[in-house]
Amino acid sequence: MGMTWGVVRVHSIPDKADGERMKKGIHDVPFLGFWNAETFFAEACLAGFDGVELNVLEDGGYLGLAGSDGDRKRVKRISLDCGVPIHSLSTNLHNRYPLSSGAAAIRKRGEEIGMKLIEIAAEIGASIVQIVPGVIARETLYEEAYGFAQESLSTLGKAAREANVILGVENICNHFLPSPKEFRRFLEEIDEPHIQAYLDIGNAMATGYAEHWIPSIGGRIVNIHAKDYRISSREFVSPLSGDVRWPRIMEALRKVRYDGFLITTPPGYAYCSERLMKACSNDLSAILDLHSIETTAGR
Repeated sequence: MGMTWGVVRVHSIPDKADGERMKKGIHDVPFLGFWNAETFFAEACLAGFDGVELNVLEDGGYLGLAGSDGDRKRVKRISLDCGVPIHSLSTNLHNRYPLSSGAAAIRKRGEEIGMKLIEIAAEIGASIVQIVPGVIARETLYEEAYGFAQESLSTLGKAAREANVILGVENICNHFLPSPKEFRRFLEEIDEPHIQAYLDIGNAMATGYAEHWIPSIGGRIVNIHAKDYRISSREFVSPLSGDVRWPRIMEALRKVRYDGFLITTPPGYAYCSERLMKACSNDLSAILDLHSIETTAGR
């Protein structure tokens, strides 16, 4: 018997008040090799982004751990002048210095990095710091790594509370907290209001289905990385270029009353970075307008 396909209908939502609409954000990494901070913020403003996320390196980038107070004040001033807030900070350094490591010295360095990120966020006015909760290695038993990560995050959570900064623990693809149920339990056991969930849509697709995560962690979501994932090639791609069912994602987010940022983290262009900035903004606008999906496709 041949296949019979029905019509797929995607509905757009009516215009909503600004306060009810999710916001568009973009990550700085694809632009670091091409633009200075002034150009990055100016182009983000022209493209219509509501805010940006800056990736903190040990050295270099728009913000670095080794940067001075003057460097941070300069970036904050550029942000204010362009009218584009620094909404959140992220870092890849906790992959190198995991909070779950069995080596106390590595964990301590990871905590120091976390403390510095909290300090920088408070100084420049960023609301959220993205945190990788742990990295699983053969040398450390899973239960031990789980406990080490919770201990380190509890320490960082106290500092975040004092600084009025939220730590967004991100779901990652390194065999740690692979399911939404375990991820939620991990956060519940820490029981710190300033430690919440940073949902990465692409990462969730790499280990399962992103729409399953949203009902499970629901009101704990404080930020979202809006990236896509292509199952056939097992690669992360720009939103709308992979297998994420964005209408279902948006419907699930509205059900849990999420009204924060979607931060896109696209692969970079080799040239014409301003086109990437505009394309990302247009794609996020299209995603924000998606509401629900109906299909009558069958076999």
